[in-house]
Amino acid sequence: MEVLLCACMCRSSLVHSPISAHFLLCVLLGTYFFFKNVCPERLDITTTPIDTSNQHALIEAIQKAPRLDALYLETPANPTLAVSDIAKCVSLAKNKNQDCLVFVDNTFLGPVFQAPFSHGADVVFYSATKFLSGHSDLLAGVALTKREDLTAKINGFRTILGPVVAPDVAWMLTRSLETLWLRMERQAEKATKIAKAVAAHPNVERVIFPGLSFGNNPNQESQAVWERQCTGTGSMISIVVRPNTREAAFKVLNGLDIAHLAVSLGSTETLVQHPRSMTHSDMSVEDLNTCGIVEGMLRISVGLENSSDITNDILSALDLLKNEEE
Repeated sequence: MEVLLCACMCRSSLVHSPISAHFLLCVLLGTYFFFKNVCPERLDITTTPIDTSNQHALIEAIQKAPRLDALYLETPANPTLAVSDIAKCVSLAKNKNQDCLVFVDNTFLGPVFQAPFSHGADVVFYSATKFLSGHSDLLAGVALTKREDLTAKINGFRTILGPVVAPDVAWMLTRSLETLWLRMERQAEKATKIAKAVAAHPNVERVIFPGLSFGNNPNQESQAVWERQCTGTGSMISIVVRPNTREAAFKVLNGLDIAHLAVSLGSTETLVQHPRSMTHSDMSVEDLNTCGIVEGMLRISVGLENSSDITNDILSALDLLKNEEE
């Protein structure tokens, strides 16, 4: 089975062997490790990573693939926030194999700002721990599909393997969904203000924020895809500090007073983390470099605090780098 996968970082893969509900469930767990190790070593599935936000690379990979049974993408990607054109990915995959399944991790923008089913996705994943919960108080994952045959497969393995949430977790998720739109829309408003302010700081080499092209990192192709595909920016921001070093990034993290150092996201409080040494530390150095997850990168999940307070907190921490290059 061949699968193009864009896992946890703006990467993709090609896979050989029949797809199953086992695959549908496992992708919710450590996507990078699952695709890189479990698929080829335990399931006899061949995976080939590719950047699905790069249409030329995607087209070339699909053309070279002996067969293509599934395409997995995450958009915007974590933590690079690279945007993949879902409709284009679906078209390319289905042209190669009409039975190819397209999976989309929609954790960062959906369901408020992005609807993968509207662009042809077969299965949509969420880490419900994040925005769907929004309060950093539960662990859950969601796999959604509109196809009855895939639903039956997922239900069959769910019965055998038991990947279901506890009743109290389900209740908390139901509670959180009532405020999901309010929270995500307000967080996006705050994130836009913060991203613009941080982009102007002299100790910031680059700001990555879906839907906004800043003078120091314009990407018109991603901007156009975002405009066609999304209805809002979301509240995830990635920045690269200047100098682009781990020491500088850690200095900023240690200088924060309001924002919390944590690997999660989508909660009511602002969380900041260093992907290369935290969330993505299990990746090889080669893969980190290929994906653009550099030493000076910080990922910010904007919460519901006063946007001016968070802006000042981040800018004050960045000010600590003013003598770094002297």
